[in-house]
Amino acid sequence: MIRYADSELGEAAQGRGGDAFGTINRRLDRVAVPHGVNEPFLEEILARIQASSGYQDSIYWLTLARLTEAAILCAGHYADNCEFRAAGDLLLNPRKVRVQVKGRGPSFIKTRHGRLTDQLAQRFAGTIDKREAECRVVAPALLPELYRRLATSGYFTQAYLDHVQTRLTAIAAAIAFLAAWQVDANEELYQRLQAVDAAQRQFIDEHLCHFDATWFWLLGHRIRQAQSQKSSLPGAWTPHGDQEEILSLARRN
Repeated sequence: MIRYADSELGEAAQGRGGDAFGTINRRLDRVAVPHGVNEPFLEEILARIQASSGYQDSIYWLTLARLTEAAILCAGHYADNCEFRAAGDLLLNPRKVRVQVKGRGPSFIKTRHGRLTDQLAQRFAGTIDKREAECRVVAPALLPELYRRLATSGYFTQAYLDHVQTRLTAIAAAIAFLAAWQVDANEELYQRLQAVDAAQRQFIDEHLCHFDATWFWLLGHRIRQAQSQKSSLPGAWTPHGDQEEILSLARRN
């Protein structure tokens, strides 16, 4: 059972005929990005979007893109502050993996941050080579899953999708750079930045994410516009009507 951080969000998701996407986006308006965002929050919002997606119109896709922006801001913040495992969870590490060992009874869900070899040894008597275990990803990492949904929607321009992909690559690059520099904690990064000269500090700074929330707020504004226009139109909303505006925003940001 999902527990809601915001009672309004839970009530709207459970009610019928309510403004579910309006409620979801007001919740996103109120959250402090990136500091108030984490993986459980993002998963909760994604579950509410999916529960409210009877018709995948422009508001559905724009809200999903806004959630993607929140996830990018969160992962970039984690990477810049040396929270590598939290950033890796959003970017790479599957949320849920089911493991089956043939002839050894029912499958089980792998503990996310534990070694498979250790979990096999704890669960089964005798030695089991991890190559005997069949692992199936039940829930992939959140960011590639969100990107996949946007990329296969047919709604967004390639310019916007490229902008998303560029930032995902930047997150991975920031993690690799800081790991190679052998910095393990935000406090250590701060101390080392104070010890180097201005040129070195600029060089390091250029390898961090430093994402801003421009796209997150632009999408929120675009959703409010779409809701206002939709409420005044008797027919179905055509999602392709937004493509030129999305393209123009991608060029400016």
